[in-house]
Amino acid sequence: MTATVGAFIFGTGILLSIINFFRSLRTGAIAGKNPWNADSLEWETDSPPASYATVHIPTVVSRHPLWDDHDEEYDPENERVFDEGRETLSTTWLDGEPQSIMKMPEDTISPLLVALALMLLFAALIFQWMWVALAGALATLFAGYFWLWPTPAEKLEPELEVELI
Repeated sequence: MTATVGAFIFGTGILLSIINFFRSLRTGAIAGKNPWNADSLEWETDSPPASYATVHIPTVVSRHPLWDDHDEEYDPENERVFDEGRETLSTTWLDGEPQSIMKMPEDTISPLLVALALMLLFAALIFQWMWVALAGALATLFAGYFWLWPTPAEKLEPELEVELI
């Protein structure tokens, strides 16, 4: 009896969530930047967010960057522009001091191929098709190899020497 009552309560909650979803699609207002007045940088983006999120590497001077008076995007000389592909700022773990700019991996279909190969492997194991399971295991290994193995870096042009005054 307790399980039945719990199932009805659970079903009612799911039904209310579905009704709220479709009602919000029709009449809901689009959320702007930081609708809850949160203090962290992920709330700085628009809704829906752009694919690049931010053009400039933001600078942070406190633990609550959106609540302080510092403009994280301010860069009058465009020195902190993401113009070399997908990059992110690497900082120290305790103080948040900038260390380097890290290159992020480009989009790839390899994770999907790994997931499909794993699905083939486990489906074959369920039905005890060992040769198909072996093929799924090999496909998983090859797809994982191409996904996780680093590719050789392109030849970089020598950087210009800049003299700091």
